[in-house]
Amino acid sequence: MEAQQGGPGARMNGRPQPIAPDGTPTPDGWTMWQLAQALSLTSRQTEGVPVVDRTGLTATYQFDLRYNQYPGIATKLSDLPDMDAAVEEQLGLKLERRKEPFEVIVVERVEKPTAN
Repeated sequence: MEAQQGGPGARMNGRPQPIAPDGTPTPDGWTMWQLAQALSLTSRQTEGVPVVDRTGLTATYQFDLRYNQYPGIATKLSDLPDMDAAVEEQLGLKLERRKEPFEVIVVERVEKPTAN
């Protein structure tokens, strides 16, 4: 993983990721926060559990993270490691499972707006 400008930017399983999960165009790569958001949204292995960036890194990084998104299901990606192993082996980062408080917004009721 490189912290630099220019080049291929962020790639997941060989596919360019020109837009980060927050909608930001990212031709030069992703921040660790954007990577955490992408892992939260794209992996069945996180099972709906958010991935939180605790690295403290603020640079933009270029990478091509290759992992099996569907462990246990035969696909062309079956020979790749699972997400946890890929993040550690390929990016030098470690995913730790822990319980942390986080903010939740609860919508109790929705009404159509009235005409002014």
